[in-house]
Amino acid sequence: MSVANLSYDESRERYELDLRMYIDDFMVVSGILEHESQYKPSLTSVPSKSMVAAYVEENFKISINNQELDLEVHRIKFEELTIYVTFKIKEIVEPGHIESIEVKDSIFVDRFVNQRNIIHVEIPGLKRRSLLFNKYQQEGVLDFD
Repeated sequence: MSVANLSYDESRERYELDLRMYIDDFMVVSGILEHESQYKPSLTSVPSKSMVAAYVEENFKISINNQELDLEVHRIKFEELTIYVTFKIKEIVEPGHIESIEVKDSIFVDRFVNQRNIIHVEIPGLKRRSLLFNKYQQEGVLDFD
C-alpha cells in the first residue's frame, strides 16, 4: 500500500503533499530485488533518490480544476521500511476556487495485483475526502462543486 496526503497549510498559504510507500516493494518494481521477502532493512541497501523521484513523477499525478500540477520532488527520506517523499507544488489555486481534484496513481499496481494506494485530501472549506486506487482503478476524481 502507498498513502498520500494533500493538504493546505493556511498559516503558510501553501499546499503540502507527501507520499509514503514500502521500500521493499519499490526495490522489486525497480528490479533491485526479485521478491520483497529478500529485503533486509539497512540504510546501505536503499535505491537511489533519483530512481525514486523518476518513478514517482511517472506514476503519481494530480490535477486541480483539470490543470495538472507541476509536482517537484522536494525531499526523499528512507526510513526502515518506507520511503517518504515530499513535493513542492508550484501552482497555487486558492482553496476556495477548487472545483475538482483528479489523481492518477499507478504506484506498484503493474507488479502487485493486490496493491492498494490511497490519497487523503484535506483542504480548508472542503469536506475531507479520500480516493482508493488499485490495478483496475488507477484514476479518480473528487468533485467539490
